[in-house]
Amino acid sequence: MFQPSDSIHPDRFAQQEIYVEKWLTVKEYTHAHSRRLLIGQETLKQQVDKAIILADKLTAEYDVLQVGSSPL
Repeated sequence: MFQPSDSIHPDRFAQQEIYVEKWLTVKEYTHAHSRRLLIGQETLKQQVDKAIILADKLTAEYDVLQVGSSPL
């Protein structure tokens, strides 16, 4: 069966992550590692999100400490 030419598949813009198992040379591994292409490496967005959460926690802790301290 063929899909009519005027129909549009609902997943036409879907993007899927694909896992490909391949042995890499040291040079290929170093290149892939530096570009964060290896499984288990965080993306830049994930790193930034974690840094923002940590900064917010530290700011909140600092504010609590400032409220609790008294000027000399």
